Amino acid sequence: MPRILYIHQFFKHPGQAGITRSYYLALALANAGFDVDVISSTNIKNEPLLTLHPRLHVHYVHVPYSNEMGIAARFRAFLMYVVKALWLQRRLPKICQVFCTSTPLSVVLIALHLKFWKKIPYIFETRDLWPDFPIAMGAGGPAPVRALFYALERYAYLFADEVVALSPGIAAGVLRRVPKAGVTLIPNFSDLTLFSPTGPKRELPGLQSHEFGVVYFGALGKANGLDSLLNASRAAQNENLPLRFFVFGEGSERIRLQQKATGMGLQNLTFMGIVPKNELPAYLRSATFSYVSFLPLPVLETTSPNKFFDSLAMGLIICVNMNGWLRDVLERSKAGFYAGFEQGAAFVQAIKPYLENEHVRSHAQQAALGLAKNRFNNTIAGERLVALMKRYVPKP
Repeated sequence: MPRILYIHQFFKHPGQAGITRSYYLALALANAGFDVDVISSTNIKNEPLLTLHPRLHVHYVHVPYSNEMGIAARFRAFLMYVVKALWLQRRLPKICQVFCTSTPLSVVLIALHLKFWKKIPYIFETRDLWPDFPIAMGAGGPAPVRALFYALERYAYLFADEVVALSPGIAAGVLRRVPKAGVTLIPNFSDLTLFSPTGPKRELPGLQSHEFGVVYFGALGKANGLDSLLNASRAAQNENLPLRFFVFGEGSERIRLQQKATGMGLQNLTFMGIVPKNELPAYLRSATFSYVSFLPLPVLETTSPNKFFDSLAMGLIICVNMNGWLRDVLERSKAGFYAGFEQGAAFVQAIKPYLENEHVRSHAQQAALGLAKNRFNNTIAGERLVALMKRYVPKP
């Protein structure tokens, strides 16, 4: 099998906090016989080579990054990763294929360089519609910068042998930009090897035996719109519902949200901080509901967040606060419900049937598990990517 260069600036494995999609996809490629070299960034100087499988190696370049960075600092980190990754790949054994995953969009500069200078084909995975997302968040910069981003996005799709999209909305967005692009849909998936309703359990602090836990886990950034969760918590508290909310994660909005929660007098909400991903399932087994939150922006309706799929694998009943394909998935399967952004009263009315009827609750939990096992499965996703990469193996 050929050697694949897997470009992901923020690669994480299950022992780390963060998104592990790339770990499982790279592992699937290694198990299929591909040799996989990942280039990722790290905040640690001289981070050693990490071998996760005899055929899967992670090479690190030192590029400090945090969610608290301003826009200019983030852009510098993105470009520094490109420069250092291009320099590092020169020392690797001969590469036959490139798999390049965003965000950020700038990583495609590495793939484009290798395509034009070394004739190495690449598959481009787009996790968000860039630059639509940062522009919607007010981080797109002046008009010339936005035009540059849109040009880079178009080139990313145009010169890729195939584009991997994580949701139907993202796939449609790619085809609007480049109608002739080849697009393969590989949604995010449930981490069934780590997330399961059975296993060790850790109690959620303050959760009483008659109460139900509602968890949010993931980034605490502006795009996540967690004011919506605070409003749901207040509405539940005002109605004396047997609910207690727990927020796992870190991000630029954490301090503001904690201060706002204090000002709102929320007694049913606890910020748990950041927890390594391999420790998180033990806490989630004490919960009943999962809250998936984003700002009400059209571009975010196409998102494919890991927290949604990991919640399915835990058998948690999911509440989403945004329209789009995830709402459709929940309402069709009866695995959860929708309550709009900052609609605390709607949240209370939507969750009451699950609190009052054990049969309704159990049916939703089983529906969630069914989606995780039969539709959004990491094995299925890995098989799709392996088949895709085999199609584009360069001929000798």
